[in-house]
Amino acid sequence: MSILTATFTDKVKEAVKSVDEGERILYIRNLLEPVDSLAVIDSLVLTDTVLEKGLDLKIPANPDALYLMSVPGAVRIYFVPELGMISFDIEKGKPSGTTLNDNIAEVIDNFQKALERYKASMEKDDSGEEATAIEKEMYALGRDFALAHKDHPVAWVGFSMARQCAETSIQLKEITDQSMPGLEKMDDYNKIKAEVTQAALTQAGSMFVDFEGVDAEGNAVKLSDFVGKGQYVLVDFWASWCGPCRQEIPFVKKAYENYRNKGLAVLGVSVWEQKIEDHLNAVKDLNIAYPQIFVANDAEGNNAATSAYGISGIPQIILFAPDGKIVARDLRGDAIDSTIAPLYK
Repeated sequence: MSILTATFTDKVKEAVKSVDEGERILYIRNLLEPVDSLAVIDSLVLTDTVLEKGLDLKIPANPDALYLMSVPGAVRIYFVPELGMISFDIEKGKPSGTTLNDNIAEVIDNFQKALERYKASMEKDDSGEEATAIEKEMYALGRDFALAHKDHPVAWVGFSMARQCAETSIQLKEITDQSMPGLEKMDDYNKIKAEVTQAALTQAGSMFVDFEGVDAEGNAVKLSDFVGKGQYVLVDFWASWCGPCRQEIPFVKKAYENYRNKGLAVLGVSVWEQKIEDHLNAVKDLNIAYPQIFVANDAEGNNAATSAYGISGIPQIILFAPDGKIVARDLRGDAIDSTIAPLYK
């Protein structure tokens, strides 16, 4: 058996304040189960004493799996249900007590120490050079952990760290191009691997990949209605709820205003939205004048536009050449103007 123990911190107690007695406050799931049906291995319900007593559960050992212990809104801890006593440090989000769980704890400790140095460097180093170097170090920590544990799903812990710190998704090919038997059992990993592969196929020099959506009136419209028509096209993949997307809008609008009379076309592509009304309201609120394509998710939650370009995070801003080939992607901030300006000198 795996014996799981933890002391609940104020963070947990605060998170469950609105939970009624008898409702679940903690879940333990097997991450090797399909994403849409994560099996609850065990759970904890709220009683008048459970928060003071803490966690004390026994579950069947399953040393070839990776589990997630979570308290919604408070903590998520990956652990391997090895035989023995496994303790959870709620505050630091790590397990310990058995071999693989101690390995998880070690890499989390090292990652968090690097993260603290990263935060400190951001406050004192205006150039950002030190922070960039530390971020690369954090990426390497995750990558090396994943590759060292490639035969076990615990590699997901390192892969998640690497993904968080990768400069672009293409960098993850260092991992996804390897044989990763432990990760290939996981739906989440296989989805990300497919995104990385597609992103690699849509780098600078590649021809555009078409997709279809609708315009504000609900009429069918394709990317090919804009791209490959003899002019440069700046395409912004974004969503109304996405804070970083909204931060980039002024830079995209600036490009539209500065270069539209010189031949540049600008297009917004709305992705990962619940309702087209949310998108249309954002376009109005942000005073966006350039055309938009709304691409709804399919029944499985996939989005044709982001799948076509291997996009795992937004905003994603891509510049296309007059012949439809990609000039640059992952454009942000001032890099948008510095990439476009030389084209119109």
